[in-house]
Amino acid sequence: MRRVVFFFLFLILLGGTLMGTSLTVMTYNIRHGLGIDDVLDFSRVLETIRGVDPDILILNEVDQENPRSAGLRQAEIVAEELNMSYFFSLAEGKSNYGNAVLSKFPIKAEFGFVLPRPEWMLAVDRGCAAIVTEVEGRDILVMGTHLGLGGIMEVQTELRKILEVYLEYEEIPAIIAGDLNAEWYDLQYGVPEFFDHFGSVNNELGKSLHTIPADRPGKQIDYIFVNHYFDIIDAFTVDSYASDHLPVVSRLVLK
Repeated sequence: MRRVVFFFLFLILLGGTLMGTSLTVMTYNIRHGLGIDDVLDFSRVLETIRGVDPDILILNEVDQENPRSAGLRQAEIVAEELNMSYFFSLAEGKSNYGNAVLSKFPIKAEFGFVLPRPEWMLAVDRGCAAIVTEVEGRDILVMGTHLGLGGIMEVQTELRKILEVYLEYEEIPAIIAGDLNAEWYDLQYGVPEFFDHFGSVNNELGKSLHTIPADRPGKQIDYIFVNHYFDIIDAFTVDSYASDHLPVVSRLVLK
C-alpha cells in the first residue's frame, strides 16, 4: 500500500514538472490613477490590480512624486500592496513619469532605455523598462513599454529597437507588454519581423480583446506578447473605470 501511495505522489510531482510553472501576467495603462470618469482615485487602480493578483505586472503612465497625483510614488505603492519587487523607468524626458515592471519573484537585473523615433518626427521620446526576473531557477526577460502616437511609422521604429534589445536575450523566456498605441492589423503588417519571435496572447488563442476607452471599449492597443517558451492558457480584459484603458491579463505556463 505504501508503495502505491509513493507511486501516485511521484506521478503528481512529475506531472507538475512536465506542465511547467503557471504565471499570471497583467499589463495596465493606469493613466496615473485618473479614471475614465475623470476622477483621480489611485485606490481604484490598486483594487483592480489586487483583484487579479498578478505574478508579473507591467504598468504604463505611472507617476512617481508627481504633483498632479498628490506626489504618490505609485509603482512603489503597488509593489508594497502586492508584495512585489519593482523597477521604474522614466519616459518622455520627464522626471516623475514613466513605465514600471513588477514581479513577485527576485529581480536579477533591471534597465531602461529610450526608444528612437523617425528623425523628421517632432514627438517626445518614448521609453522601455526591462527586468530579468528569476522564476523557480529560470531567468525571464520582461519588457514594459508605451509607444508613441505618431502612427505606424513611429511604432515601427520604436518596436524594432525593442526587438533589437530582446535579441540579446533571445535564448531565455521573454514577455513584452504595454500600450503600443496601434491596432493589431497595423502591428502585424507594419512590423512582421517582430512576430517571427513573439505572439500576442489573445490573438494566438483567436480571441479579440478591446481595451480603450474603458467605458465602451472598441479597439485593442494594449498587448501582452510572449516568445515560444510559454504556453498560453487564457487572455482577457478586466472591467474597471480606474483608467481610460482596460488591463489585459494572461494565464501562462512556462514550459
